[in-house]
Amino acid sequence: MANAIGLIDPARMANIPPQFHAHHELCFHIYDNIGGMLAELEGAGYRRYSFQLQGEHEVEALKNSPSVMDFLANSGRMDVAQKSTVGELNLALYADLLHFVFESLRSLEKSKFTVAYATLRKPLQENLLYAAWLVADEDEFFRRMKDAPADKLTRSMLSPEEHKEIFRKAIHNMEDSGAFDEDILYNFIYDKNSHIGLAVLMNKANHLVTRKGDSLRTEDWNLNFIFKDPSDTDVYETIYPVLCYVLQFTLMLQMTSYSRIKEINKEVQRQLSISALGAYEALFTPGRGEMLRGLTGALMDHLHCPYCYEAVRVRKSDAARFFILEEVDCRHCRRTHKFPLYWLLSRGKWGS
Repeated sequence: MANAIGLIDPARMANIPPQFHAHHELCFHIYDNIGGMLAELEGAGYRRYSFQLQGEHEVEALKNSPSVMDFLANSGRMDVAQKSTVGELNLALYADLLHFVFESLRSLEKSKFTVAYATLRKPLQENLLYAAWLVADEDEFFRRMKDAPADKLTRSMLSPEEHKEIFRKAIHNMEDSGAFDEDILYNFIYDKNSHIGLAVLMNKANHLVTRKGDSLRTEDWNLNFIFKDPSDTDVYETIYPVLCYVLQFTLMLQMTSYSRIKEINKEVQRQLSISALGAYEALFTPGRGEMLRGLTGALMDHLHCPYCYEAVRVRKSDAARFFILEEVDCRHCRRTHKFPLYWLLSRGKWGS
């Protein structure tokens, strides 16, 4: 397996074992895609909504109203209130999530494991849930938010099955629905009995002593993470498969939410999806993977080195770089070839 994709200066990842460099870069690649879409929507001015006032009495009513939202609700413009609120949420939820994820990833680079896990708890267990809820059932989420969110949107009031149902409905409304599973998402983010998820580690990172459940219970002669050796590599082995999966889900949610506000170019959407899912498959699943096999099979006639003209085969070790940077190495002349992967995909050379 290649140690790196080539997105981040290796010096920045000096504390991360080389076998996890590509994993870390994939997290930042998906993070950057989420941030890029967020910046595009913010720049397009979708925070601004207009409505027509009907006479001087409404002008006075607006002036005397505690808030614009109260005025919209009281004047029968609940559709405008919902549209503006959801639009603002689709910017604020993802921006807030990105701030925390960035700090977590940078903490991993510095071997600050407790900080890395602690800063992931809120964005994964709350921001992501609400983002999924907006995709699953926007009307229901808005009703709860406008009417006592402290009573109706607190995460602790939801059962595990209700968490999963929100994820299930959100997945159903996404284009790449086959790539995700509600049980896996719940296991990765919330299940305190899971040995492969992040719930136990995120909780322990936020509390020096924990007691509920065998997995969470602080061991004798210990305080959570206090004696953790920064040279240990087990954190990197655990966190990346989960975080990459969850960040991919976040990106697909974001594309679904934003497509309801603004039309997203289908080829751009397709490229973002293939790039993230193809790289994930290459790094975390056994074998060459369905996406790599299908893609290289369909593009076989085009996979030739422009220098020595020999056929080029994308190895699994190079697949993440191929999906993200569109680069492939020729094993015959040892040159790196910049391959127009997504241009060919836009010409209908693979898939639909």
